[in-house]
Amino acid sequence: MKKLFVILLFLLPASLYAQKFYGGLQGGLNATQVEGDLSSGFNKVGIVAGGWVQIDLAPKLWSGLELKYTQKGSRMNPNPKTGELRKYVMRLGYMEMPVTIGYRAEDWLSVLAGVSYNRLVNSREFDNYGDLPPQETLPFKDNTWDVMAGGRFNVLPKLQVDIRYAISLTPIRNLPGQSIVYIRDDQYSRAITTTLFYQIDW
Repeated sequence: MKKLFVILLFLLPASLYAQKFYGGLQGGLNATQVEGDLSSGFNKVGIVAGGWVQIDLAPKLWSGLELKYTQKGSRMNPNPKTGELRKYVMRLGYMEMPVTIGYRAEDWLSVLAGVSYNRLVNSREFDNYGDLPPQETLPFKDNTWDVMAGGRFNVLPKLQVDIRYAISLTPIRNLPGQSIVYIRDDQYSRAITTTLFYQIDW
């Protein structure tokens, strides 16, 4: 709750000088991976859904706040051609609160950057034999932070496509000792997110 208060304080001064305040709903997909496990590539797909608000700070500069549910993780599929017969899936669900700063490079394009606070709400790991036993896994951290950058494109008067790349500033879990079956090192999340932002008239 204290972190939420700090974020809101960050946006408050901007609102005092805002030229325009607006918001709406968002929905889309994540393509994610985790560094520090056995898999590679953005093979895990998850949903993104939530809301957003935005404040114009100047004609070309804006600040945004989002609250959304997002699915992340990693996936390794069996590949008989390489002799890899294991299947491994990490499913993570987060409530995320990104704070962004955007610059309107063109009427149809904004570039953006920001940070996001993430709260873990569910997690699951399984392979060919089902859910991993306790001795083959480690607990995930409840709270993590991401940094992100991307672009937002106007496709209709009230519809935008947002594409961004996010990497975790803090690990989603630590490896305190020797590596175990699917954990090779401290693990960090990576995500390529594509969402539709729909503006709702207040």
